[in-house]
Amino acid sequence: MTRSCPNPLITALRACAVCSCGLSLPFISLPLRAESSMPAALVADIPSQPLPRALEDFSRQTAVQVAYLSEVVGARRTQGAPSGLAPEDALERLLRGTGLHYEFLNPRIIRIRTTEPPPPPARAPQLDEVVINGLAIRNPIRIAPANTQEQHILDAANEELQRRIERCGLLYGNSALDQYLQGIAERLLAANASDAAAVHVRVIKGTSANAFSLSDGSIYVTTALLASLDDESELAAILGHELTHYTNAHVLRAYRTEHTQEVSEHVGLLLLSALSGLGFPLDMPKYPLGTHAILKRASVSGYSPDLEREADTGGIQRMISAGYDASGAVAALQQLQGPADSSAELPIYASHRKLAQRLASYRELLAGKHAKLAAAGGETRRADYQGQLGTLPLDQVSILVDYGDLDRAERILNAVIATGDSGRAEFLKGETARKHLPRSDAGVERALAAYALAVTYPDAPAATYREVGLLRRLRGESADAALAFQSYLERAPLAADAPLIRRYLEDARPAAPPP
Repeated sequence: MTRSCPNPLITALRACAVCSCGLSLPFISLPLRAESSMPAALVADIPSQPLPRALEDFSRQTAVQVAYLSEVVGARRTQGAPSGLAPEDALERLLRGTGLHYEFLNPRIIRIRTTEPPPPPARAPQLDEVVINGLAIRNPIRIAPANTQEQHILDAANEELQRRIERCGLLYGNSALDQYLQGIAERLLAANASDAAAVHVRVIKGTSANAFSLSDGSIYVTTALLASLDDESELAAILGHELTHYTNAHVLRAYRTEHTQEVSEHVGLLLLSALSGLGFPLDMPKYPLGTHAILKRASVSGYSPDLEREADTGGIQRMISAGYDASGAVAALQQLQGPADSSAELPIYASHRKLAQRLASYRELLAGKHAKLAAAGGETRRADYQGQLGTLPLDQVSILVDYGDLDRAERILNAVIATGDSGRAEFLKGETARKHLPRSDAGVERALAAYALAVTYPDAPAATYREVGLLRRLRGESADAALAFQSYLERAPLAADAPLIRRYLEDARPAAPPP
Protein backbone atom coordinates (compact mmCIF):
# COMPACT_ATOMS: atom_id res chain seq x y z
CA MET A 1 0.00 0.00 0.00
CA THR A 2 0.97 3.59 0.01
CA ARG A 3 0.26 6.44 2.36
CA SER A 4 -3.32 6.25 1.43
CA CYS A 5 -5.49 3.30 0.99
CA PRO A 6 -4.03 0.18 2.43
CA ASN A 7 -6.87 -1.66 0.83
CA PRO A 8 -7.61 -4.89 2.62
CA LEU A 9 -6.11 -8.08 1.51
CA ILE A 10 -7.16 -11.68 1.61
CA THR A 11 -9.29 -13.45 -1.03
CA ALA A 12 -11.87 -15.64 -2.14
CA LEU A 13 -13.70 -18.65 -3.11
CA ARG A 14 -14.96 -21.93 -1.95
CA ALA A 15 -13.39 -25.17 -3.23
CA CYS A 16 -15.14 -28.45 -3.90
CA ALA A 17 -12.99 -31.51 -4.41
CA VAL A 18 -12.63 -32.58 -8.03
CA CYS A 19 -13.40 -36.12 -6.94
CA SER A 20 -16.49 -36.67 -4.86
CA CYS A 21 -14.59 -39.09 -2.65
CA GLY A 22 -13.09 -36.07 -0.93
CA LEU A 23 -9.68 -37.77 -0.70
CA SER A 24 -6.37 -36.19 -1.60
CA LEU A 25 -3.06 -37.92 -2.03
CA PRO A 26 -0.44 -38.38 -4.75
CA PHE A 27 -1.42 -36.66 -7.99
CA ILE A 28 -0.31 -37.21 -11.56
CA SER A 29 -0.22 -33.94 -13.49
CA LEU A 30 -0.05 -32.93 -17.12
CA PRO A 31 -0.02 -29.41 -18.58
CA LEU A 32 -3.22 -27.99 -19.94
CA ARG A 33 -3.22 -26.48 -23.37
CA ALA A 34 -2.97 -22.68 -23.16
CA GLU A 35 -5.97 -21.79 -25.27
CA SER A 36 -9.52 -20.74 -24.64
CA SER A 37 -11.62 -22.27 -21.90
CA MET A 38 -13.86 -24.05 -24.44
CA PRO A 39 -13.12 -27.75 -25.07
CA ALA A 40 -11.67 -28.63 -28.47
CA ALA A 41 -12.27 -31.61 -30.76
CA LEU A 42 -9.66 -34.32 -31.19
CA VAL A 43 -7.00 -33.25 -33.67
CA ALA A 44 -5.32 -36.67 -33.91
CA ASP A 45 -6.34 -40.30 -33.53
CA ILE A 46 -6.07 -41.88 -30.09
CA PRO A 47 -4.95 -45.48 -30.72
CA SER A 48 -5.83 -48.63 -28.81
CA GLN A 49 -3.77 -48.60 -25.60
CA PRO A 50 -4.05 -48.64 -21.79
CA LEU A 51 -6.89 -46.33 -20.77
CA PRO A 52 -4.82 -44.06 -18.46
CA ARG A 53 -2.49 -43.13 -21.35
CA ALA A 54 -5.45 -42.57 -23.65
CA LEU A 55 -7.06 -40.23 -21.14
CA GLU A 56 -3.81 -38.27 -20.88
CA ASP A 57 -3.77 -37.87 -24.66
CA PHE A 58 -7.44 -36.85 -24.61
CA SER A 59 -6.70 -34.13 -22.03
CA ARG A 60 -3.78 -32.75 -24.04
CA GLN A 61 -5.83 -32.49 -27.21
CA THR A 62 -9.07 -31.08 -25.81
CA ALA A 63 -7.88 -28.96 -22.85
CA VAL A 64 -10.45 -30.85 -20.74
CA GLN A 65 -9.28 -32.11 -17.35
CA VAL A 66 -10.11 -35.73 -16.49
CA ALA A 67 -10.29 -36.79 -12.85
CA TYR A 68 -10.58 -40.36 -11.57
CA LEU A 69 -9.50 -42.67 -8.77
CA SER A 70 -6.52 -44.68 -9.92
CA GLU A 71 -8.10 -47.97 -8.83
CA VAL A 72 -11.21 -47.20 -10.90
CA VAL A 73 -9.34 -47.03 -14.21
CA GLY A 74 -6.61 -49.45 -13.18
CA ALA A 75 -5.30 -51.61 -16.07
CA ARG A 76 -8.33 -51.19 -18.33
CA ARG A 77 -7.66 -50.74 -22.03
CA THR A 78 -9.47 -48.74 -24.70
CA GLN A 79 -10.06 -49.37 -28.37
CA GLY A 80 -9.23 -45.71 -29.06
CA ALA A 81 -11.03 -42.88 -30.84
CA PRO A 82 -10.60 -41.21 -34.27
CA SER A 83 -9.72 -37.56 -34.78
CA GLY A 84 -12.45 -34.97 -35.28
CA LEU A 85 -14.72 -36.21 -32.50
CA ALA A 86 -16.14 -33.76 -30.00
CA PRO A 87 -14.97 -34.33 -26.40
CA GLU A 88 -18.22 -36.07 -25.38
CA ASP A 89 -18.18 -38.43 -28.38
CA ALA A 90 -14.47 -39.11 -27.96
CA LEU A 91 -14.91 -40.04 -24.31
CA GLU A 92 -17.81 -42.31 -25.14
CA ARG A 93 -15.60 -44.18 -27.63
CA LEU A 94 -12.67 -44.35 -25.22
CA LEU A 95 -14.82 -45.77 -22.40
CA ARG A 96 -16.80 -48.20 -24.58
CA GLY A 97 -16.63 -51.70 -23.12
CA THR A 98 -14.74 -50.61 -19.97
CA GLY A 99 -17.73 -50.52 -17.61
CA LEU A 100 -17.00 -46.85 -16.87
CA HIS A 101 -18.96 -43.70 -17.53
CA TYR A 102 -18.21 -39.99 -17.29
CA GLU A 103 -19.91 -36.81 -16.15
CA PHE A 104 -19.08 -33.15 -16.76
CA LEU A 105 -18.48 -31.20 -13.56
CA ASN A 106 -18.19 -28.02 -15.65
CA PRO A 107 -17.32 -27.36 -19.33
CA ARG A 108 -13.62 -28.10 -18.71
CA ILE A 109 -13.58 -30.85 -16.07
CA ILE A 110 -14.80 -34.46 -16.40
CA ARG A 111 -15.01 -37.15 -13.74
CA ILE A 112 -14.69 -40.86 -14.58
CA ARG A 113 -16.82 -43.15 -12.41
CA THR A 114 -17.90 -46.77 -12.20
CA THR A 115 -21.12 -48.37 -11.04
CA GLU A 116 -19.29 -51.47 -9.80
CA PRO A 117 -19.16 -51.82 -5.99
CA PRO A 118 -15.64 -51.39 -4.60
CA PRO A 119 -13.86 -54.63 -3.58
CA PRO A 120 -13.42 -55.25 0.16
CA PRO A 121 -10.09 -53.96 1.48
CA ALA A 122 -7.42 -56.64 1.75
CA ARG A 123 -5.28 -54.55 4.06
CA ALA A 124 -5.57 -51.64 6.43
CA PRO A 125 -7.61 -48.79 4.92
CA GLN A 126 -5.60 -46.09 3.22
CA LEU A 127 -6.27 -43.09 1.06
CA ASP A 128 -6.61 -43.74 -2.65
CA GLU A 129 -4.62 -42.05 -5.37
CA VAL A 130 -6.53 -39.40 -7.28
CA VAL A 131 -5.38 -38.87 -10.86
CA ILE A 132 -6.12 -35.62 -12.66
CA ASN A 133 -4.96 -34.93 -16.20
CA GLY A 134 -4.10 -31.29 -15.59
CA LEU A 135 -2.45 -29.86 -12.47
CA ALA A 136 -4.17 -31.21 -9.39
CA ILE A 137 -5.22 -28.93 -6.58
CA ARG A 138 -5.55 -30.53 -3.19
CA ASN A 139 -8.70 -30.18 -1.20
CA PRO A 140 -8.73 -27.45 1.43
CA ILE A 141 -7.51 -28.42 4.87
CA ARG A 142 -10.40 -29.70 6.93
CA ILE A 143 -11.23 -27.53 9.90
CA ALA A 144 -14.23 -27.28 12.16
CA PRO A 145 -16.73 -24.74 10.81
CA ALA A 146 -17.17 -21.45 12.58
CA ASN A 147 -19.30 -21.64 15.69
CA THR A 148 -22.09 -19.16 16.36
CA GLN A 149 -19.86 -16.56 18.04
CA GLU A 150 -17.13 -16.84 15.39
CA GLN A 151 -19.62 -16.56 12.57
CA HIS A 152 -21.14 -13.48 14.21
CA ILE A 153 -17.73 -11.80 14.32
CA LEU A 154 -16.90 -12.75 10.71
CA ASP A 155 -20.25 -11.47 9.49
CA ALA A 156 -19.86 -8.21 11.42
CA ALA A 157 -16.42 -7.59 9.86
CA ASN A 158 -17.79 -8.27 6.38
CA GLU A 159 -20.81 -6.04 6.80
CA GLU A 160 -18.87 -3.15 8.32
CA LEU A 161 -16.23 -3.02 5.62
CA GLN A 162 -18.72 -3.38 2.77
CA ARG A 163 -20.98 -0.74 4.30
CA ARG A 164 -18.11 1.73 4.48
CA ILE A 165 -16.93 1.00 0.95
CA GLU A 166 -20.38 1.72 -0.43
CA ARG A 167 -21.08 4.67 1.85
CA CYS A 168 -17.83 6.40 0.93
CA GLY A 169 -18.38 5.94 -2.80
CA LEU A 170 -15.31 3.76 -3.32
CA LEU A 171 -16.86 1.35 -5.84
CA TYR A 172 -15.30 2.01 -9.24
CA GLY A 173 -18.63 1.22 -10.88
CA ASN A 174 -17.43 -0.35 -14.15
CA SER A 175 -19.68 -3.38 -14.51
CA ALA A 176 -17.87 -4.68 -17.61
CA LEU A 177 -14.53 -4.66 -15.76
CA ASP A 178 -16.13 -6.33 -12.73
CA GLN A 179 -17.47 -9.10 -14.98
CA TYR A 180 -14.05 -9.54 -16.58
CA LEU A 181 -12.43 -10.08 -13.17
CA GLN A 182 -15.29 -12.36 -12.16
CA GLY A 183 -14.59 -14.50 -15.23
CA ILE A 184 -10.90 -14.86 -14.32
CA ALA A 185 -11.82 -15.93 -10.78
CA GLU A 186 -14.27 -18.51 -12.10
CA ARG A 187 -11.69 -19.82 -14.57
CA LEU A 188 -9.27 -20.32 -11.67
CA LEU A 189 -11.99 -22.03 -9.64
CA ALA A 190 -12.85 -24.34 -12.52
CA ALA A 191 -9.37 -25.83 -12.20
CA ASN A 192 -10.73 -28.05 -9.43
CA ALA A 193 -14.48 -27.70 -9.90
CA SER A 194 -14.82 -25.27 -7.01
CA ASP A 195 -18.19 -23.63 -6.54
CA ALA A 196 -18.12 -20.05 -7.82
CA ALA A 197 -21.67 -19.21 -6.75
CA ALA A 198 -20.63 -17.34 -3.59
CA VAL A 199 -17.90 -15.27 -5.24
CA HIS A 200 -18.50 -11.65 -6.20
CA VAL A 201 -15.55 -9.66 -7.59
CA ARG A 202 -15.62 -5.87 -7.72
CA VAL A 203 -13.14 -3.07 -8.38
CA ILE A 204 -12.78 -0.22 -5.88
CA LYS A 205 -10.96 3.09 -6.12
CA GLY A 206 -7.70 3.19 -4.23
CA THR A 207 -4.34 4.89 -4.21
CA SER A 208 -2.52 1.74 -3.12
CA ALA A 209 -2.18 -1.57 -4.95
CA ASN A 210 -4.19 -4.14 -3.09
CA ALA A 211 -6.69 -6.97 -3.29
CA PHE A 212 -8.70 -8.54 -0.51
CA SER A 213 -11.64 -10.78 0.11
CA LEU A 214 -14.04 -11.32 2.93
CA SER A 215 -15.11 -14.60 4.41
CA ASP A 216 -18.43 -14.43 2.54
CA GLY A 217 -16.65 -14.57 -0.85
CA SER A 218 -16.71 -10.87 -1.66
CA ILE A 219 -13.48 -9.94 -3.45
CA TYR A 220 -12.24 -6.39 -3.96
CA VAL A 221 -9.37 -5.30 -6.21
CA THR A 222 -8.16 -1.70 -6.24
CA THR A 223 -7.73 0.45 -9.32
CA ALA A 224 -4.14 1.04 -8.21
CA LEU A 225 -3.39 -2.69 -8.39
CA LEU A 226 -4.95 -3.07 -11.83
CA ALA A 227 -3.00 -0.05 -13.09
CA SER A 228 0.21 -1.64 -11.78
CA LEU A 229 -0.14 -4.96 -13.61
CA ASP A 230 0.74 -5.73 -17.21
CA ASP A 231 -1.31 -8.76 -18.25
CA GLU A 232 -4.01 -11.22 -17.23
CA SER A 233 -1.58 -13.87 -15.97
CA GLU A 234 -0.30 -11.40 -13.36
CA LEU A 235 -3.84 -10.68 -12.22
CA ALA A 236 -4.56 -14.42 -12.14
CA ALA A 237 -1.60 -14.83 -9.77
CA ILE A 238 -3.07 -12.26 -7.37
CA LEU A 239 -6.53 -13.78 -7.52
CA GLY A 240 -5.23 -17.34 -7.27
CA HIS A 241 -3.30 -16.48 -4.11
CA GLU A 242 -6.32 -14.84 -2.58
CA LEU A 243 -8.64 -17.64 -3.63
CA THR A 244 -6.52 -20.05 -1.63
CA HIS A 245 -6.80 -17.81 1.42
CA TYR A 246 -10.55 -18.21 1.04
CA THR A 247 -10.81 -21.89 0.12
CA ASN A 248 -8.48 -22.85 2.96
CA ALA A 249 -10.38 -20.76 5.53
CA HIS A 250 -7.36 -18.65 6.44
CA VAL A 251 -9.49 -15.93 8.02
CA LEU A 252 -10.98 -18.38 10.50
CA ARG A 253 -7.74 -20.26 11.07
CA ALA A 254 -5.79 -17.08 11.77
CA TYR A 255 -8.55 -15.77 13.99
CA ARG A 256 -8.45 -18.91 16.12
CA THR A 257 -4.72 -18.65 16.70
CA GLU A 258 -4.96 -15.14 18.14
CA HIS A 259 -5.93 -13.99 21.60
CA THR A 260 -8.98 -12.11 20.44
CA GLN A 261 -9.90 -11.12 23.98
CA GLU A 262 -6.82 -8.87 23.99
CA VAL A 263 -7.71 -6.82 20.92
CA SER A 264 -6.89 -3.27 21.96
CA GLU A 265 -8.11 0.14 20.95
CA HIS A 266 -4.70 0.72 19.38
CA VAL A 267 -5.37 -2.04 16.84
CA GLY A 268 -8.68 -0.49 15.89
CA LEU A 269 -7.18 2.95 15.50
CA LEU A 270 -4.39 1.55 13.33
CA LEU A 271 -6.93 -0.09 11.06
CA LEU A 272 -9.14 2.95 10.77
CA SER A 273 -6.18 5.24 10.21
CA ALA A 274 -5.21 2.99 7.31
CA LEU A 275 -8.73 2.86 5.92
CA SER A 276 -9.10 6.64 6.19
CA GLY A 277 -6.81 6.83 3.17
CA LEU A 278 -9.68 5.23 1.25
CA GLY A 279 -12.03 7.93 2.40
CA PHE A 280 -13.20 6.21 5.57
CA PRO A 281 -13.83 8.63 8.44
CA LEU A 282 -11.41 8.18 11.31
CA ASP A 283 -13.79 7.12 14.05
CA MET A 284 -14.10 4.17 16.39
CA PRO A 285 -17.37 2.32 15.79
CA LYS A 286 -18.45 -0.31 18.26
CA TYR A 287 -17.55 -3.52 16.48
CA PRO A 288 -18.04 -6.90 18.12
CA LEU A 289 -14.91 -8.02 19.93
CA GLY A 290 -12.41 -9.48 17.45
CA THR A 291 -13.68 -7.64 14.36
CA HIS A 292 -10.84 -5.13 14.56
CA ALA A 293 -8.28 -7.91 14.39
CA ILE A 294 -9.90 -9.45 11.30
CA LEU A 295 -10.09 -6.14 9.44
CA LYS A 296 -6.58 -5.15 10.49
CA ARG A 297 -5.18 -8.38 9.08
CA ALA A 298 -7.10 -7.91 5.86
CA SER A 299 -6.07 -4.27 5.48
CA VAL A 300 -2.59 -3.99 6.89
CA SER A 301 -0.64 -6.93 8.19
CA GLY A 302 -1.61 -9.98 6.14
CA TYR A 303 -1.27 -13.57 7.29
CA SER A 304 1.45 -15.62 8.90
CA PRO A 305 4.34 -16.88 6.72
CA ASP A 306 2.92 -20.43 6.79
CA LEU A 307 -0.49 -19.35 5.53
CA GLU A 308 1.05 -17.07 2.91
CA ARG A 309 3.19 -19.95 1.68
CA GLU A 310 0.10 -22.16 1.51
CA ALA A 311 -1.68 -19.48 -0.52
CA ASP A 312 1.31 -19.12 -2.85
CA THR A 313 1.32 -22.87 -3.53
CA GLY A 314 -2.41 -23.01 -4.19
CA GLY A 315 -2.26 -19.91 -6.39
CA ILE A 316 0.50 -21.33 -8.58
CA GLN A 317 -1.38 -24.62 -8.95
CA ARG A 318 -4.55 -22.82 -9.99
CA MET A 319 -2.68 -20.69 -12.53
CA ILE A 320 -1.03 -23.64 -14.23
CA SER A 321 -4.17 -25.76 -14.19
CA ALA A 322 -6.19 -22.89 -15.70
CA GLY A 323 -3.65 -22.53 -18.51
CA TYR A 324 -1.92 -19.30 -17.45
CA ASP A 325 1.79 -18.56 -17.71
CA ALA A 326 3.01 -19.23 -14.16
CA SER A 327 5.83 -16.71 -14.49
CA GLY A 328 3.10 -14.09 -14.13
CA ALA A 329 3.20 -14.75 -10.38
CA VAL A 330 6.78 -13.48 -10.14
CA ALA A 331 6.11 -10.62 -12.55
CA ALA A 332 3.08 -9.47 -10.55
CA LEU A 333 4.99 -9.16 -7.28
CA GLN A 334 7.88 -7.44 -9.03
CA GLN A 335 5.42 -4.87 -10.38
CA LEU A 336 4.01 -4.30 -6.90
CA GLN A 337 7.24 -4.39 -4.93
CA GLY A 338 7.96 -0.65 -5.11
CA PRO A 339 10.93 1.12 -3.55
CA ALA A 340 12.77 -0.73 -0.81
CA ASP A 341 12.97 2.35 1.40
CA SER A 342 9.20 2.78 1.73
CA SER A 343 9.10 1.59 5.34
CA ALA A 344 7.48 4.83 6.46
CA GLU A 345 4.49 4.17 4.24
CA LEU A 346 1.72 1.68 4.66
CA PRO A 347 2.66 -1.51 2.80
CA ILE A 348 1.84 -2.23 -0.81
CA TYR A 349 -0.08 -5.53 -0.97
CA ALA A 350 1.52 -6.54 2.36
CA SER A 351 4.95 -4.96 2.87
CA HIS A 352 8.26 -4.78 1.08
CA ARG A 353 9.65 -7.49 3.35
CA LYS A 354 6.67 -9.80 2.84
CA LEU A 355 6.74 -9.26 -0.90
CA ALA A 356 10.39 -10.29 -0.94
CA GLN A 357 9.48 -13.45 0.99
CA ARG A 358 6.68 -14.24 -1.42
CA LEU A 359 8.88 -13.65 -4.46
CA ALA A 360 11.35 -16.17 -3.04
CA SER A 361 8.45 -18.57 -2.41
CA TYR A 362 7.20 -18.30 -6.01
CA ARG A 363 10.68 -18.76 -7.46
CA GLU A 364 11.21 -21.84 -5.32
CA LEU A 365 7.89 -23.35 -6.43
CA LEU A 366 8.56 -22.67 -10.10
CA ALA A 367 12.07 -24.10 -9.89
CA GLY A 368 10.97 -27.11 -7.85
CA LYS A 369 8.08 -29.51 -8.19
CA HIS A 370 6.20 -27.31 -10.67
CA ALA A 371 9.22 -26.64 -12.89
CA LYS A 372 8.20 -28.98 -15.72
CA LEU A 373 4.63 -27.70 -15.87
CA ALA A 374 5.70 -24.07 -15.60
CA ALA A 375 8.23 -24.55 -18.41
CA ALA A 376 5.40 -25.68 -20.70
CA GLY A 377 4.27 -22.07 -20.83
CA GLY A 378 0.76 -20.73 -20.87
CA GLU A 379 -1.33 -17.70 -21.64
CA THR A 380 -0.48 -14.16 -20.61
CA ARG A 381 -3.42 -12.50 -22.44
CA ARG A 382 -1.77 -9.09 -22.36
CA ALA A 383 -3.83 -7.59 -25.19
CA ASP A 384 -7.08 -8.74 -23.58
CA TYR A 385 -6.05 -7.31 -20.23
CA GLN A 386 -4.97 -3.94 -21.59
CA GLY A 387 -8.14 -3.71 -23.65
CA GLN A 388 -10.35 -4.39 -20.63
CA LEU A 389 -8.75 -1.62 -18.57
CA GLY A 390 -10.11 1.07 -20.86
CA THR A 391 -9.90 4.46 -19.13
CA LEU A 392 -8.74 2.99 -15.80
CA PRO A 393 -5.12 4.24 -16.06
CA LEU A 394 -6.28 7.85 -16.52
CA ASP A 395 -8.93 7.36 -13.84
CA GLN A 396 -6.14 6.22 -11.51
CA VAL A 397 -4.14 9.34 -12.36
CA SER A 398 -7.16 11.43 -11.42
CA ILE A 399 -7.50 9.56 -8.11
CA LEU A 400 -3.83 10.17 -7.30
CA VAL A 401 -4.04 13.85 -8.27
CA ASP A 402 -7.04 14.34 -5.98
CA TYR A 403 -5.16 12.58 -3.20
CA GLY A 404 -2.06 14.68 -3.76
CA ASP A 405 0.32 11.89 -4.83
CA LEU A 406 1.53 13.87 -7.84
CA ASP A 407 4.80 12.01 -8.46
CA ARG A 408 3.05 8.66 -8.90
CA ALA A 409 0.35 10.35 -10.97
CA GLU A 410 2.96 11.75 -13.35
CA ARG A 411 4.70 8.38 -13.74
CA ILE A 412 1.46 6.69 -14.78
CA LEU A 413 0.48 9.64 -16.96
CA ASN A 414 3.77 9.63 -18.84
CA ALA A 415 3.35 5.91 -19.55
CA VAL A 416 -0.20 6.50 -20.84
CA ILE A 417 0.83 9.45 -23.03
CA ALA A 418 3.67 7.35 -24.48
CA THR A 419 1.04 5.06 -26.00
CA GLY A 420 -1.12 7.90 -27.36
CA ASP A 421 -2.05 11.39 -26.28
CA SER A 422 -5.56 12.67 -25.53
CA GLY A 423 -7.34 15.73 -24.27
CA ARG A 424 -7.95 14.17 -20.89
CA ALA A 425 -4.31 13.12 -20.55
CA GLU A 426 -3.13 16.67 -21.28
CA PHE A 427 -5.70 18.06 -18.86
CA LEU A 428 -4.34 15.79 -16.12
CA LYS A 429 -0.81 16.85 -17.01
CA GLY A 430 -1.95 20.43 -16.42
CA GLU A 431 -3.52 19.40 -13.10
CA THR A 432 -0.29 17.85 -11.82
CA ALA A 433 1.65 20.98 -12.80
CA ARG A 434 -0.93 23.28 -11.19
CA LYS A 435 -1.03 21.38 -7.90
CA HIS A 436 2.72 20.98 -7.38
CA LEU A 437 4.02 22.71 -4.26
CA PRO A 438 5.53 25.19 -3.84
CA ARG A 439 3.57 26.95 -6.58
CA SER A 440 5.60 28.98 -9.03
CA ASP A 441 5.15 31.01 -12.20
CA ALA A 442 6.93 28.25 -14.12
CA GLY A 443 4.43 25.69 -12.79
CA VAL A 444 1.51 27.89 -13.85
CA GLU A 445 2.99 28.25 -17.33
CA ARG A 446 3.39 24.48 -17.63
CA ALA A 447 -0.21 24.02 -16.57
CA LEU A 448 -1.51 26.61 -19.06
CA ALA A 449 0.52 25.00 -21.86
CA ALA A 450 -0.94 21.58 -21.08
CA TYR A 451 -4.49 22.98 -20.92
CA ALA A 452 -3.95 24.76 -24.25
CA LEU A 453 -2.92 21.46 -25.86
CA ALA A 454 -5.79 19.60 -24.19
CA VAL A 455 -8.47 21.76 -25.85
CA THR A 456 -7.14 20.83 -29.28
CA TYR A 457 -8.50 17.29 -28.70
CA PRO A 458 -12.22 16.51 -28.91
CA ASP A 459 -12.20 14.68 -25.55
CA ALA A 460 -10.91 17.62 -23.51
CA PRO A 461 -12.87 17.82 -20.23
CA ALA A 462 -14.99 20.93 -19.75
CA ALA A 463 -13.03 21.52 -16.52
CA THR A 464 -10.02 22.43 -18.68
CA TYR A 465 -11.64 25.79 -19.49
CA ARG A 466 -12.55 26.41 -15.87
CA GLU A 467 -8.98 25.86 -14.68
CA VAL A 468 -7.64 28.17 -17.39
CA GLY A 469 -10.12 30.81 -16.27
CA LEU A 470 -9.13 30.48 -12.62
CA LEU A 471 -5.41 30.75 -13.39
CA ARG A 472 -5.97 33.76 -15.66
CA ARG A 473 -8.15 35.38 -13.03
CA LEU A 474 -5.44 34.95 -10.36
CA ARG A 475 -2.96 36.63 -12.70
CA GLY A 476 -5.28 39.58 -13.27
CA GLU A 477 -5.93 38.67 -16.91
CA SER A 478 -9.64 39.43 -16.73
CA ALA A 479 -10.48 39.32 -20.42
CA ASP A 480 -8.81 35.96 -21.01
CA ALA A 481 -10.37 34.60 -17.82
CA ALA A 482 -13.83 35.67 -18.97
CA LEU A 483 -13.41 33.91 -22.31
CA ALA A 484 -12.36 30.69 -20.58
CA PHE A 485 -15.23 30.87 -18.08
CA GLN A 486 -17.73 31.43 -20.87
CA SER A 487 -16.41 28.38 -22.74
CA TYR A 488 -16.75 26.33 -19.56
CA LEU A 489 -20.39 27.33 -19.03
CA GLU A 490 -21.21 26.54 -22.67
CA ARG A 491 -19.94 22.99 -22.14
CA ALA A 492 -21.17 22.45 -18.58
CA PRO A 493 -24.15 24.75 -17.95
CA LEU A 494 -25.51 22.53 -15.17
CA ALA A 495 -22.23 21.98 -13.34
CA ALA A 496 -22.38 22.31 -9.55
CA ASP A 497 -19.99 25.27 -9.64
CA ALA A 498 -21.75 26.99 -12.56
CA PRO A 499 -23.36 29.66 -10.31
CA LEU A 500 -19.96 30.59 -8.89
CA ILE A 501 -18.43 30.83 -12.37
CA ARG A 502 -21.31 33.12 -13.46
CA ARG A 503 -20.53 35.37 -10.50
CA TYR A 504 -16.89 35.51 -11.63
CA LEU A 505 -18.11 36.60 -15.05
CA GLU A 506 -20.29 39.30 -13.51
CA ASP A 507 -17.32 40.58 -11.48
CA ALA A 508 -15.15 40.66 -14.58
CA ARG A 509 -17.49 42.91 -16.54
CA PRO A 510 -16.39 46.53 -16.66
CA ALA A 511 -18.46 48.87 -14.55
CA ALA A 512 -21.01 50.96 -16.42
CA PRO A 513 -20.00 54.65 -16.84
CA PRO A 514 -21.77 57.08 -14.50
CA PRO A 515 -24.78 58.87 -16.04
